[in-house]
Amino acid sequence: MTAVTVYHVIQALPKEELPKLYKLLGISPAIKTHKQKTVKKSKPITDTAAEEFLRANVFGTKKGSVS
Repeated sequence: MTAVTVYHVIQALPKEELPKLYKLLGISPAIKTHKQKTVKKSKPITDTAAEEFLRANVFGTKKGSVS
């Protein structure tokens, strides 16, 4: 049996079996805990704000100016 085979077998173990494996091997695993990132939701913009954004950034004009 090769180390690669053992590695694949260990990866296939259920999470509940990993502590038992570590105990049998006599090692203490580094427990990795990570928090789930929260995504900040943006507020929907109004029609007026959308028109102003398009005029300023796409068309290059400001509200009220006549081209």
